[in-house]
Amino acid sequence: MATSTAAGPAFEGMNISCGALASPGAIYRAEYKNQLDFFTVENKPATGICGTGLIDLVALFLGKRKISPQGKIYSRTNEIPITANIYLNQKDIREMQLATAAIKTGIRMILKEFQVNKEELDGLFIAGAFGNYLNIQNSIKIGLLPQIDEEKITFIGNSSLAGARALLLSIEARERIDSLVKKIQYLSLASNPLFEKYFIESLEFNTY
Repeated sequence: MATSTAAGPAFEGMNISCGALASPGAIYRAEYKNQLDFFTVENKPATGICGTGLIDLVALFLGKRKISPQGKIYSRTNEIPITANIYLNQKDIREMQLATAAIKTGIRMILKEFQVNKEELDGLFIAGAFGNYLNIQNSIKIGLLPQIDEEKITFIGNSSLAGARALLLSIEARERIDSLVKKIQYLSLASNPLFEKYFIESLEFNTY
């Protein structure tokens, strides 16, 4: 079964006040020990925040109670400074809530359709360049990924390119792909009466 979610561009750093693509200078990872530390692509001076960096920062600020689970920034200015010129504001957090809720809703509805619990999943595969820097624990904390054993989560890189290559170079793979395509059912979220209920529930930053 397949579905698609309208998560918007937040995970690409778009519609975020100081958002950036995963290019030199983009904050792609953050952690908190005695202070906030962040890491940029190619170790260049920070120029903005890309998707994986945004996930880390939101998870950290939730843990530090600078953001409520409902997405409220605990600050008179409604901003959280990262550097002298880079910050997160209330609109950014709302964008993140919408994007996370969309993914969470898609996963929850497929699980419901199959009548399985997240604990019953054999594995979770994450494709694309996004997975290269994704922090699993932080993704689970904000509710982007379900709470499952980290060993079950596998990053598989550019799966669409690998699939296209297999399709072109292997007759056996081509036959298997052709067989799979005929079996796949599409789950339309927008037409499902439970979608709105699940989406509203998923707006809160928490695990599921």
